[in-house]
Amino acid sequence: MIAYWQRSGAETTQPTWFDRSGRVLGTLGEPAEYFGVALSPDERNVAIEMHEPGGGRVSAWLIDTATGTRSRFASHGEWVGLPLWSADSARVLVTDFSERLRGLPLGGGPAVEIPAGVGGKWPTAWTRDEKTIVFSEPSQVRDIGMLGTDGAPAQPLVQTPFSELQGRLSPDDAWLAFQSDESGRDEVYVQAFPGGGHKLRVSTSGGASPVWRRDGGALFHVAPNGDLVESELAASASGLRVRSSRVLFRPPPSRATLDRQRFAVTADGQRFLFNAIVPMKVPGVITVVQGWQPPQP
Repeated sequence: MIAYWQRSGAETTQPTWFDRSGRVLGTLGEPAEYFGVALSPDERNVAIEMHEPGGGRVSAWLIDTATGTRSRFASHGEWVGLPLWSADSARVLVTDFSERLRGLPLGGGPAVEIPAGVGGKWPTAWTRDEKTIVFSEPSQVRDIGMLGTDGAPAQPLVQTPFSELQGRLSPDDAWLAFQSDESGRDEVYVQAFPGGGHKLRVSTSGGASPVWRRDGGALFHVAPNGDLVESELAASASGLRVRSSRVLFRPPPSRATLDRQRFAVTADGQRFLFNAIVPMKVPGVITVVQGWQPPQP
């Protein structure tokens, strides 16, 4: 006799606010199967991917940070996602994971079609002038590159025998933060954008998912044990140096998927938005199978 309960679907998550001590400040929207979290620069909206119930489609949605209301923003075929905000919070860049990128205005009007082919590329950052997109190649050995929104061909930014991803631009577009496993584990690095050159290692004992503070003076990342770490940066002869690092708190488990933004930070660096996993409730129905026989070899 065997008794079992079956988990249905993927993990349910909910955007959740935390302060610098890890205290929960509130949640946004309703729990659902979300991926990533992208806070607009004006902090009025969150762009997020949602796996819609009753089907396999994933669409881009907006959640109003004041009211928590959720509205579908973009959908196409089976999947639209990886939202990136423009610096003025007026447009969201989305991809349908084929050959198309679109800049969608919040106030209505026509979408801006990006002519450059992006098949197999995952956008992770958008420059302030909206002329350049940073992307990663989701292949076995991942690299970071950039392409122009005017149709200019893709160019490499970080190309090594190791895996690099999560390329994030500083607010002034002067620096590129990313994670790489060249040391044997994921660590967070910073180098000049777009020229490269000297590479500064920011994390000391492993790190992933870098996010800049709005003034560019600090970088946040997630340590291997889940701790949220803040590193203060300062100018140096070689470009940047780490002035200090501190552990802020350990958030609850959140969904982190490839190059999606795992968390967002408010402009003042005082609040953090994580796509937190909602604890799963054991279903009320348990199936009992009587007379079960193991399969014959």
